[in-house]
Amino acid sequence: MRTLSGESKKPFAGRRASGFGVVISTGIAALVIGCGGSGDGGSTGLTATGTLATGTTTTATTATASTTSATTSTGTTTTATTSTGTTGGDPGVLPKNKIFYDDLKADTVEYRYIDPTGAGDTLYASLPFQFSGFSPNPVVASQYFFGAQASAGSKWRIYRNSTISLSGATNQTPNVSYDSIDGLQVANNGKFLVFLASSAGSASRMYYLALTTPLPDPVLVDDADRFHISPLSDQVVYSKPVGGHGAIFTRPLPTGASTKVIDVEGKEDFDPQFNKDASKIVFSSDRNGPQFDLYIANADGTNVKRLTDTPDVSEAGASFNEAGTQIAYVASGATTSLNRLPLTGPTVVLKESAGLSGTRWTGADGKAKASGSNSFNVGLTPKKRTKTAPKPLADAKPR
Repeated sequence: MRTLSGESKKPFAGRRASGFGVVISTGIAALVIGCGGSGDGGSTGLTATGTLATGTTTTATTATASTTSATTSTGTTTTATTSTGTTGGDPGVLPKNKIFYDDLKADTVEYRYIDPTGAGDTLYASLPFQFSGFSPNPVVASQYFFGAQASAGSKWRIYRNSTISLSGATNQTPNVSYDSIDGLQVANNGKFLVFLASSAGSASRMYYLALTTPLPDPVLVDDADRFHISPLSDQVVYSKPVGGHGAIFTRPLPTGASTKVIDVEGKEDFDPQFNKDASKIVFSSDRNGPQFDLYIANADGTNVKRLTDTPDVSEAGASFNEAGTQIAYVASGATTSLNRLPLTGPTVVLKESAGLSGTRWTGADGKAKASGSNSFNVGLTPKKRTKTAPKPLADAKPR
């Protein structure tokens, strides 16, 4: 896992990879996840119970980029809404104009959302660690893809179901399994998904899976430790290790060559995400470190601008709002906080919690669509690359 290293920063250490966007049965107070078949045709699946709860009250704090104390506005308590992930038959719908984030607990991950003002911090679901990296299909109602282990200690596979459950799930990778799955996103056109996985000691790698019939095997694209599919479904931006440091690339999908767009020798540039029209990216870097700060750039890597300057705090997991005028992110220093940053104003601290990780900001229609919310690139938590070269891509297939 990437750790934003430095003794004073207490940075995102030891985080379990996790995701955003969940499906919950209507009208129940407990969420039962993964009881029943493995999705491979019959073996007993792992049984795990998640929970729903009322949201907790939070206080939003405005601050400069390097401090976290100023005026406050109090959040409100709300009750988690249970649904199948759709509203009025509309596919891919999640609570609208909310900042989704995950919060690691002792043996579960809480998936929560909060209003950009800091109001209504709401628990959406609590899931066991045997589920990782899941995403709604933006164009098909009640269709969700997720990584899971069919039983404790087994290999990881990609599944499809109408809920995040192994009961009745369809195995999307019947011919291949992985030691871990650390991120998954369905493209906004619903035609393919991209995920991160590793096997047999390999580096974290990015795979492309066409959602066609018959279902093909996943195709290896490149090494990657973070990625985000463009809201236009035509390319992916991702970070990976090169020569002992981190660089950021773009690549057309489904075919095409990678282009390096951000690279500073000896420095870590990672965790990029597009804005809604894919004209800009936000990313984390230690180029002015040792801490990791946030930067914004044109999608081709030009016009790089520093957004935060926090000597004792590292920032990662950033996402744009629909208008591209603000970002949400997680800051880790003496405390770990979920923050909102207007590109022309001071930081607003929305919440503090030691287990916070990445963010995703939904749009006015609650969908993972270019015209609405940010696509849910899920299951991604800050990682620190080792300074050793990754295994070569001997098994890479040309695209």
